[in-house]
Amino acid sequence: MDISKYKLDTVMRYSIALCIAVLICSFSFHFVESFFYDLKFRLNPFSHKNELIKIITVDLKTVEALKGQPTFYEYNQFLETIRDYNPAAFYFTIDLKNIPGTPEDKTAFAENFSKIKNSFVFLDDAPNKGEEESMLSVGADFRDLKYTAAALSYDYKHFAEDAVARRAVLNLGDLKFAQVQIAQLFNGISDLNEYRGVFELLGTKQINVNYQKPGTYEAISFSDLMSGKVNKAELENKIVLVGLNVFTDSKDYFKTVYSRETFSMPRVEAQANIIASLINNNGIIKSNRFINYLMTLLFVIIVTFSVFKMSPFRGIVLITGSVLAYAFMAQLIFSIFGYSLGMAQPIIATFTCYYFFIPYRLIQEDRKLWQLTQKNKLLTQVEELKNNFLSMMSHDLKTPLARIQGMADIALAKPQTLSEEQTNAITTIKKSSEELTEFITNILDLSRVESQQIKLNLQPKDINLVLDEVISKYEYLAQQKNIEILKEFEPLFSVKVDTELMRQIFSNLIENAIKYSPENTKILVTTEEMEGLVVVQVADQGIGITETEIKNIFTKFYRTKKVKNSQIKGSGLGLYLAKYFIELHKGRINVESIPQQGSTFTVEIPMNQ
Repeated sequence: MDISKYKLDTVMRYSIALCIAVLICSFSFHFVESFFYDLKFRLNPFSHKNELIKIITVDLKTVEALKGQPTFYEYNQFLETIRDYNPAAFYFTIDLKNIPGTPEDKTAFAENFSKIKNSFVFLDDAPNKGEEESMLSVGADFRDLKYTAAALSYDYKHFAEDAVARRAVLNLGDLKFAQVQIAQLFNGISDLNEYRGVFELLGTKQINVNYQKPGTYEAISFSDLMSGKVNKAELENKIVLVGLNVFTDSKDYFKTVYSRETFSMPRVEAQANIIASLINNNGIIKSNRFINYLMTLLFVIIVTFSVFKMSPFRGIVLITGSVLAYAFMAQLIFSIFGYSLGMAQPIIATFTCYYFFIPYRLIQEDRKLWQLTQKNKLLTQVEELKNNFLSMMSHDLKTPLARIQGMADIALAKPQTLSEEQTNAITTIKKSSEELTEFITNILDLSRVESQQIKLNLQPKDINLVLDEVISKYEYLAQQKNIEILKEFEPLFSVKVDTELMRQIFSNLIENAIKYSPENTKILVTTEEMEGLVVVQVADQGIGITETEIKNIFTKFYRTKKVKNSQIKGSGLGLYLAKYFIELHKGRINVESIPQQGSTFTVEIPMNQ
């Protein structure tokens, strides 16, 4: 493949991936991001409950006991009772305009309320500065009450636009909202910028509330308090919030990160979560745009690498594993540190990039497959031509070689008619023809192996007898180098083998042992039965084989470096064919060797074929 074209393709792929990352990051995907943001809360195993905060609710039990919701008369009695519990702060979140009662009861309510320390009435809306009194609009009887804005922030027109309360507004101009005033009494933070995770939106300071699971702040029933069932220690020096939980008006409830249901969390409990987030100063911090860009870019790089550098299965495993690992890491960081990593952009970019590149990869794979198919057809034709040529050449050469060997044998049979020079020449001719015949035989065997034409002709045979035949055949070659062939044969049962292939295997091993051994050395051939195997070993005192070369000696046409540079002839096919023939018998061959000390070849043949 052209390297410059390869580099160009790689640059183009990653450039496209970068463009996809930039395009995805140009959109906020608030709805998707909010889904993952809410999911982190639901999977968070830790609780950040503030034990200072206590909730009292007018619930169904109270309505049943009073035959309706409390009036100002019952609330007056409640205020007198709560004052005896000595709370550190007291906050009334029920809309005074919806409470029935006489003017006298209202006046008494205002007087009793003002006698409780740090007591405030929460306003539902966020008034402009100077409009607080007009926003209350409940009459002159409540003019002296301490009231302050405590508006709740919904994602109506911003962010997810799903009407879920995730944020808390801290101020409107110079006016600090009720939750901030409460928190300041306990944590002493007067500067809004000191709150963790604070950000600006539409001229206000806001935080992302660190919500706890619904019911974390267990509510005390209004009726239980009035009937004296609540221990004084439960409310003493605590922040007490009073609210409604009667399931009649949706305005008394929040849709929160835990549920989109209308009555998922009472307003008073949501206020408790906001106050706790401010007192604990543990608002949620969301990752900035730079971090989102960085993670999105990382994921598109992973996808690009997976699609073009890995198999489809491994690519999917890597991509899925990366997404799950990132999700796990994001959840862990959120649960421990209250830091929310962006999820929408990296995940959307991952799937966008994957489904963008997969068709391109399929087109490439299809093109490669077509090219490989064409190459395979061509190679098949070439292989057929090669096999036909080798077969024809080998058969045509074996006939004249047999004639040459025959004529040489005839001439050498009458040495008295030849001079010494002629005898040596004819001997050389005979030896060369034998070497060429052996080479042609190996080529024919290789052709049969590659075309899978060899079939075993199994017959019972004593391996010792086969070895005797082979050793007798090579005794003359061994005598020329004064090499002694020693035999240590155990008596063996007959084994079903292809006798001709066995002869070729042992001939190759013994001939190699003679060729690669120096003069005046010994070769040991042993046999034995062991665990259902016939084990044959041929050990020599030859030049040996290095460790790096041992792993290659059974490959076709391989010859060691020392042998290539010597006068020892060979085709490099003998051991390859021997190993193939042994494996046809479901056996195996291995070698142990020490350079300059010798080699031992071990053949193991199963007795049951």
